[in-house]
Amino acid sequence: MIATIIIASSWPTRSSAEDRAPLAVASNQDRPWPGKGQDASIQLVSMPALKVPACRRLNVFIFHNGIESGMKYIFEVTINPGWQIEDYVEIWIAESEIIQRQPGARGTKLHRAINQPDKLLAIAGWESKAARDAALERLRHDPRIVALRKSRDSMVAFRLIGEFEDPAWIVSGD
Repeated sequence: MIATIIIASSWPTRSSAEDRAPLAVASNQDRPWPGKGQDASIQLVSMPALKVPACRRLNVFIFHNGIESGMKYIFEVTINPGWQIEDYVEIWIAESEIIQRQPGARGTKLHRAINQPDKLLAIAGWESKAARDAALERLRHDPRIVALRKSRDSMVAFRLIGEFEDPAWIVSGD
């Protein structure tokens, strides 16, 4: 198994500016990935000069055979009668901006259901389940989070779909 580790200030996208480029890339190249409990042998592939402001958070993205390693926390949101999706989205954005500053957070997405105007699907990416659990424990009594969650309680109902590892298999289209 080939593993690649990318250290970046944020995940590079197609519209990446220079400051979003990876700061370092390491790979075990063609050497086999070790088994559980064995040390990994990772060779630094590129390491440009680090010019990162002190306030910038660094993220570590780990890929196995080209697939990002981590987990997804997925839940369904149902908007209660008398409320609009936009009412919840405003709170979701404010809460997510706080949560996404936590170590291990990898972004979150909110999807509209097709033909179900009161349904949303939320997918939060994390470095690991442990990182997510630790972040939410740290924020449990944060007054901003408590206030946001209190304001949304009558607005929505949540149903946990599950906690999933990032994909082990991907088939891409053309």
